Amino acid sequence: MANSKSCFIIMPVTVPEIVKDRYRDGSEHFRHVLDCLLIPSVEKAGFNAIPPLARGSDLIHAEIIKQLETTDLVLCDMSALNPNVFFEFGIRTSLNKPVCVVKDDLTKHIPFDTGIINFHEYLSALEPWDLAKEITVLSEHIKASYERSDGKNTLWKYFGLRAEAAAYEGEPGSDNKLDLINLQLGSMLRRLDDFEKKSLFDYGKKIMLDSNKGDEGLSYLQLFAKNNDIDVKIIEVSISEDKAQVELVGLISDNQEKMLKAYIELFYGVSNVVFHEVPF
Repeated sequence: MANSKSCFIIMPVTVPEIVKDRYRDGSEHFRHVLDCLLIPSVEKAGFNAIPPLARGSDLIHAEIIKQLETTDLVLCDMSALNPNVFFEFGIRTSLNKPVCVVKDDLTKHIPFDTGIINFHEYLSALEPWDLAKEITVLSEHIKASYERSDGKNTLWKYFGLRAEAAAYEGEPGSDNKLDLINLQLGSMLRRLDDFEKKSLFDYGKKIMLDSNKGDEGLSYLQLFAKNNDIDVKIIEVSISEDKAQVELVGLISDNQEKMLKAYIELFYGVSNVVFHEVPF
């Protein structure tokens, strides 16, 4: 049965260069956080998870604003202090709607008074032996945040706010649409210019984990599967360059496959995972 309530997830979609070395899975870290921790926790809490939408560095898209306005809850991950996340958090707060706030253990300081906000801190390492507990604890935090909110944003009672922001109800005019196109074009040109200035080494560099994990690696993957109720037996994992070939026994759903794939990418440092189901 599908969940009737919706939760929009706002979080970093990239890892800033300045903090990339903190995360062992490098530039893929927050995708792994989303797939292995946040989405499972939101769904366990009884919500339909709406993942973050791809965005340009200079533009907050209209669809994101729509989700900030209409969803029952917003899960806000402030890890790495991403400016877009803070901007979206501000929009949601201005609408006086519920927010659940989290950050990872590597983000030590949030640049405002955290004493009035009930933060949840999760373990950024995403170790398989920790994930089941992490998902359970985070799901409880999500449920508690929503239930305490009574449909409102808890910051309002601390700051004594009175006037809520209201979404624009009219249709954008042609001038506004032209301005939007110009902004998008300008953003694309700036990103293209930045790309050309970077060396091939900068863009080709990635943090790779030791892929020669042998039986120990299989044990960790099997533990991860067990802790997340993925009823399969992993027979073998073969690593070739940036690809993992995984032989397993058992049937898994699309969501379970996505979760297992994300963890294998994290564990072995690969970007391509192919599953092969072998007969019982």
